[in-house]
Amino acid sequence: MTSKNLTLRRLICGLLLLSMMAALFCACGDQGNTDQPAVTTEPPVTEPPLPPKTGENAMEIVQAGLKDQLVTDPHTALDRDSNMTQLEALYANLEVATGDMHHHTWYSDGYNTFAEVKASADKLRYDFFACSEHNNWKQLDEELWAPDRNLYSMEYTTNKGHLNIYVPNKEALQKVQEFTYHDPDRNRDYTMKFDQIPDMPVITPRYWGQGFMQTFSNSLKDGTTFYAQLVDYIHSLGGFIQICHPYYPGYLYTPIDDENGNIDYFGFDAVEIFNATEFNGAGGIEYNARAYEYWQHLLNNGEKVYATTGSDTHYLFEGESITHLNVTEMNSQGFFDSITAGNFSLSNRTDGLRIRMSIGDTMMGGTTTYEADKTLCVRIDMVKSYGPYRVNIYTDKGIAYSQVYTKDDVEIEIPIEDRLYYRVEIVKNGAKVTSTSNQKDYPFYLAFSNPIFLSDAQ
Repeated sequence: MTSKNLTLRRLICGLLLLSMMAALFCACGDQGNTDQPAVTTEPPVTEPPLPPKTGENAMEIVQAGLKDQLVTDPHTALDRDSNMTQLEALYANLEVATGDMHHHTWYSDGYNTFAEVKASADKLRYDFFACSEHNNWKQLDEELWAPDRNLYSMEYTTNKGHLNIYVPNKEALQKVQEFTYHDPDRNRDYTMKFDQIPDMPVITPRYWGQGFMQTFSNSLKDGTTFYAQLVDYIHSLGGFIQICHPYYPGYLYTPIDDENGNIDYFGFDAVEIFNATEFNGAGGIEYNARAYEYWQHLLNNGEKVYATTGSDTHYLFEGESITHLNVTEMNSQGFFDSITAGNFSLSNRTDGLRIRMSIGDTMMGGTTTYEADKTLCVRIDMVKSYGPYRVNIYTDKGIAYSQVYTKDDVEIEIPIEDRLYYRVEIVKNGAKVTSTSNQKDYPFYLAFSNPIFLSDAQ
């Protein structure tokens, strides 16, 4: 090999060696250089999972009247069209009776005669009205009082609170005054008789009853045993009993939480959640809202208790605080049966929203068992347009469904979960009522259903 060729080979080998050393040096330097990102393969781009569908627009947060509320119990809405066949069959033979469950004439502390009050009911096309006079039933002697128009009712009135009592007939109403209270503190019995009501009204609180009502009820320590015994007695007559206007100033019955978070409840069948001549009146909205919260508290604790409303007017009817009864017949028995079954809804006016609902073959107010394939069917009929309104479906765990609608007739169907109850609340979307008592804002309520309750299979 010539010296020229040897020199060339040595040069090529040297270059290769230098190249290898340089590559090795770079590799070692890269291992210690944390500023340089490692070369990796990008993962495939995926869309985030969609939230559970809780309404037609799959909203997670809804505008429930005024403030944002979470849909805390989201239910999956059905993709197919709602099937109202069974609901329609259940309600096919029922009529809707529209009227007022709580008012007064001059037979207790009302200003107007029975005839004047009836004329105002006729003008508003009421199907029924309940003269729930204070501690008397003299209205039943009125020639204008008719069983196809009225309920057998009375407002049992004490200084501890007021309760509206509804019974199936006059005989049961007359027996209310035979209630005997056993006072465990004094270990003695007390009874009462109502005042004799004069033929003409007089300006006096005559409806309190004799002695017992005004004096004795003031001396009760807490009223617990009194209310419990009275409720049991009314139930023994086949009656239905509601607590009237809880939380309103001037009425001593106010359910208050104790140190354990419990709340007073003595087995009433219903809570009057809206007591007002004007359903959304600024003067009473605070107290109505508290009564509404009280009712919801009872429901969430597993109590089977209904919601009622009444104008409690002491003048003429104005078409506010309306009850829509689903009745088999237009008479006092039909009205009473609807109330005791809880098959009725509430609305702010006679031309307000009406609600029908069912789970399987169980209508509003009833109790059924939970089964995974059952659905809740809701039908809402609007008599008069209110503009956009929001439908909220509640369970004991919160709002399960919420959606804004503008159409007159709405059908909703959702599969049910294992809950204590389902009920419907309807508010005027975005509207508010500012209370004159505490200056707080409240939703503008339009309608409520009574619940359908669920129980474990026996």
